[in-house]
Amino acid sequence: MTYATLTPKQYIKIISELSKVRITFAVSLTTLTGYILASRSIGTAIILPTLGIFLLACSSSVINHLQEYPFDARMQRTRMRPLPAGIISVQFAVILSFIEGVLGGLLLYVSAGLTAFLLGMLALIWYNLVYTRLKRVLANAVVPGSLIGAIPPLVGWVAAGKSIWVFDAMYMALFFFIWQIPHFYLLSIKYSSEYEQAGYPTLLQHFSEKQLRTIIYIWIIVTSVFSVGFYFLTDVLNNNIVTFILAVFSIWFIFTTRRLIQFKIPFSPGKYFMKINYYVLTVIVLLIIGGLI
Repeated sequence: MTYATLTPKQYIKIISELSKVRITFAVSLTTLTGYILASRSIGTAIILPTLGIFLLACSSSVINHLQEYPFDARMQRTRMRPLPAGIISVQFAVILSFIEGVLGGLLLYVSAGLTAFLLGMLALIWYNLVYTRLKRVLANAVVPGSLIGAIPPLVGWVAAGKSIWVFDAMYMALFFFIWQIPHFYLLSIKYSSEYEQAGYPTLLQHFSEKQLRTIIYIWIIVTSVFSVGFYFLTDVLNNNIVTFILAVFSIWFIFTTRRLIQFKIPFSPGKYFMKINYYVLTVIVLLIIGGLI
């Protein structure tokens, strides 16, 4: 199959894959979270900023495919992606990223103002010009790279008419920064051999698996503590029932992931990767509920 013979349905599927729609949808959800925590309500005013962030994130993802497809071709997991497999042309991807980026930026600027637009552009630049380049030379590039996840909720905060230069906004951004570190560390372990084959430096070249498991567990504890800290340290979560559920869930999460440091037990990084994703998704839902009641 070549791009000359693709059907409209296949094009939609390819656009979805290039744009990493599942990931960009999650990014948009954090924008919604930031808006709700800032405004204590939800309204139509958040629709266009969220769509703007979604499209900018899609554009950034397509650019990432363009940057990395020569490396993707070397890995079993990624070699059949549209660009390395030759299913779609580079020109198509460039045009797609341009359209998504321009539309996303315009929507952010028109609906939420200059600050939101600049934050959105910062996320795109940081991901594609800083993080993507850093991870080719730095095994721990995920730490500066995690700034990307802290920006979309700030866009939602700004879209609600609030300043980002307040403690509550910074704390929210810090939480979304922190959780990504164990998330990506687990990916680094799971696909370490493939990353090395493609020429990327990996954490397992610098740490033993036991050391990395311990580091990940520490970050999981920090993430859990910070989630409960929304109640004790900020004004964005005031509901006692939601806080109680969040605290119990966080304790449960720390307890169920303790096997990370029980080194005699077989370790599946993919399992813990999904656990932390589901944990953060649950925290987001609880924050949204707490912000609305």
